[in-house]
Amino acid sequence: MRKRDEAWREEVKEVTVKYTSLVKLVKATNSERVKVDSLKTESNTLDKEFEEAMRAEIKKMSAEVTRSTEDAERATQQAQGLADELARLRRLMRAAGATKLPNAEDLA
Repeated sequence: MRKRDEAWREEVKEVTVKYTSLVKLVKATNSERVKVDSLKTESNTLDKEFEEAMRAEIKKMSAEVTRSTEDAERATQQAQGLADELARLRRLMRAAGATKLPNAEDLA
C-alpha cells in the first residue's frame, strides 16, 4: 500500500509540475498573443497612413500631369497660331512682291 501511495504521490508531483509548466506556457502564449495583436494593430495603422500618404502623392502627381498636359496643349495651340500667322505674312509678302511698283530708275 505504501508503494502505491508513494507512486501516487510521485504521479501527483509530476502532474503538478506538468500543470504548472502548462500554465506558464499558456500565460506566455497569451502574453505573446497580446504582443502580436498590438503589432498587428500598429501595422494596420501604419499601412493606412502609408496608403493615405500615397493617395495624396498620387493625387498631387495627377494634378501636375493634368496641368502639364494643359500647358502643352496651350503651347501647341500657340505654336499653331504662330505658324498660321507666319504663313499669312509670307503670303502677304509674296503678294506684295508680285504687285510691286516699278522703281523710278526702271522708268527712266
